[in-house]
Amino acid sequence: LAEGLRVNCRLGVLGLDGNNIQDAGATSIAHALQSNTSLFWICLGRNQIGEVGTKSIADAIYDDRSPQNVLDKSNHHIEQIYGILNDTLRIRIRWNRGGIRETRRRKLARFLSDHPEYCPKLAEVDIKCLPKLLCKVGRDCSTDAMFQHVRAMPDMFE
Repeated sequence: LAEGLRVNCRLGVLGLDGNNIQDAGATSIAHALQSNTSLFWICLGRNQIGEVGTKSIADAIYDDRSPQNVLDKSNHHIEQIYGILNDTLRIRIRWNRGGIRETRRRKLARFLSDHPEYCPKLAEVDIKCLPKLLCKVGRDCSTDAMFQHVRAMPDMFE
């Protein structure tokens, strides 16, 4: 199932209620969600999914290991997951509403507020400046490389 979700580009709604998925299955589904761009609604009720499985799914919605992961490895499409009661997951899913561009902006802004040490200069900059910054650094530059570049140029925003 998880492998099928990884490559399926048409399925928008998936009901998996009462399938005894548990934590291991939820973790597999979470890995598939990182690359799935069509699924926007999933039901996982009555599946004995615990903390580990819930955390895996929440991390697939918002992967905060680096700015590049926030933008490229997080799922920006899931708008509703039924059957898992977890505040962190609810908040992360709420970020996915409003279109891909707004979702990515929200998540990157959250990353910067949670990790001010990642790039102290950017902690004080409006997130809307990032597109101009990317053009300045180079269009093919990864987000992580952009942050490295900014750290090396302390006078960029002065």
